[in-house]
Amino acid sequence: MKPKSIKSLLALALLAPGALFAQTTAKTTPVGYITHTAVGNVAANPSGADTYLTPSLIPSASFAAAPVVDPSGLSVVTFSGSVPTGLTGVHVLEITSGTSEGFWTEVTATTATTVTVASPLPAALDTSTKFVLRKLPTLGSWVGASLVASGLSVVDGVNASPPDEIQLFNPLTQSAQTAVYVTTGAGVPTDGWYDFVTQADLTNEPIYPGESVVIKRYGATAISFVASGEVKTTKTQVDIRPNFNWVGSPYSVDSTLGAMSFAAILNKEDGDANTTPEADFLDILAADQSTASYVALDPVLGAGNIMANFVTQNDGSAIPIAGGTGFIINRSSAASASTITFPAQVIGN
Repeated sequence: MKPKSIKSLLALALLAPGALFAQTTAKTTPVGYITHTAVGNVAANPSGADTYLTPSLIPSASFAAAPVVDPSGLSVVTFSGSVPTGLTGVHVLEITSGTSEGFWTEVTATTATTVTVASPLPAALDTSTKFVLRKLPTLGSWVGASLVASGLSVVDGVNASPPDEIQLFNPLTQSAQTAVYVTTGAGVPTDGWYDFVTQADLTNEPIYPGESVVIKRYGATAISFVASGEVKTTKTQVDIRPNFNWVGSPYSVDSTLGAMSFAAILNKEDGDANTTPEADFLDILAADQSTASYVALDPVLGAGNIMANFVTQNDGSAIPIAGGTGFIINRSSAASASTITFPAQVIGN
């Protein structure tokens, strides 16, 4: 569904919840803000403390319309006009209606009447299908300067402490890269997020739908930043690939494993070691850096179609997933990639 840039390798860890949300509503599009918190390294672990976060509030749409030509299976979608041209940064075209709601693909070119995308659109669409064109959030636009102001350890030519990190993971290559905040005092042309190894500027690195990042904190105190944007009120599709996937909740408010339909969309555990594919594991990292693993149970086990704690076997349907946080889905290396679809977020009046 999405081409991604190559990213360098990192040790795999897991998530910490802790976001708050306040919302204002307009007649058409709900907007709001969310406070993301990265936990402190209370245990003084030399490897730091990890928090999985995701930009669940999204940039406003650049364009929204239905096509004038049936787009089924096409890579060029034709509209009546008013398509923005000269776009900068990474944009995606997303389907917001019908049975393919939540499908998205990266935009590669636009004209005044067309949008060319990286992946062919699904079949069985028609000219009533609704699309939205949207710029992706980036490290710079999402995190902004407030994380630095809250006490982030940076590279500035003076600070001798280890810099805090944002780590971005590529499930296609099972590799990641580490970004640190560098100021002009350390010799870079502008303040921003830079690759810790190559020193490439990552300030405009996009974060794709359903993708989470790790904020690694070395100091003992938690740090927070405030993000704002639109509330996503349509379904969200996420590609799940063999091995590790860093996935983020598309919701700006708290949800649960049950409400996010994981029991229906993950590979199930049926108690038979010979069953293929093996069950997916959904791993959640707590603030104290302990990990809990959950699996989707096959109803043949007699407990129903639920998410269960892999160790205790307790029903995990009510386990909370805080708005704006992430987790890991670990799929067997022998299993096939697939797409999961998160239900639309319901916003009260």
